[in-house]
Amino acid sequence: MVNLSDLAQPLCIDDYALVTSMPTGCLFYGMLCRTKLDQEKVSINKKYKPLRLYNVLRTTNAFCVAYFYGSFFKVKPQYNEMLENIENYSQLPHNKHNLFSYKKILSMYNLHCDDNFSLFNRGLYPLSPGLRENIFGNSINFDDYFKGNKELPFYLTIAAPHIIYFSNNNKSIIEFKKYLQKNTPQTFNLDTINTQYEG
Repeated sequence: MVNLSDLAQPLCIDDYALVTSMPTGCLFYGMLCRTKLDQEKVSINKKYKPLRLYNVLRTTNAFCVAYFYGSFFKVKPQYNEMLENIENYSQLPHNKHNLFSYKKILSMYNLHCDDNFSLFNRGLYPLSPGLRENIFGNSINFDDYFKGNKELPFYLTIAAPHIIYFSNNNKSIIEFKKYLQKNTPQTFNLDTINTQYEG
């Protein structure tokens, strides 16, 4: 039997790999993990090549590390241009970003982020998960994507999926390292930082 108090513990960055860039023509489909409960409550069908990833996010006033569990899927060809537009948008100075302009990009392709728009303010580029059948190819059976942990009560095994675009992360990592070196009495190695995602 799973000990629920153990699952309330924070995540360890060593269990995750850094996202450095988005695979060409792909979006991420999966969930955000905040505690070990999120990490253990579901598994993803291995045929979809699930990954445990972390990303350095630049929010308005700070940086944070966010953890993810999911897969990269190719978008339908008509959305490749949208991915290019989001990538170009992500490279703008941070003070040029706002939810209205991001939504405008999505609306050009009849898409939206109405179900998870708050993720944008956390430094992510979300699309509503209900759009998954429209965006991704037909080879994905979303009914067998997540599988609940049978050692947990059913209500704890409900996954809240997201569709997310990860921009090129190298700039954020460099800025994060500079921020840490400037604002802490000692130099940290990014790979050893265990920062809990807040959100």
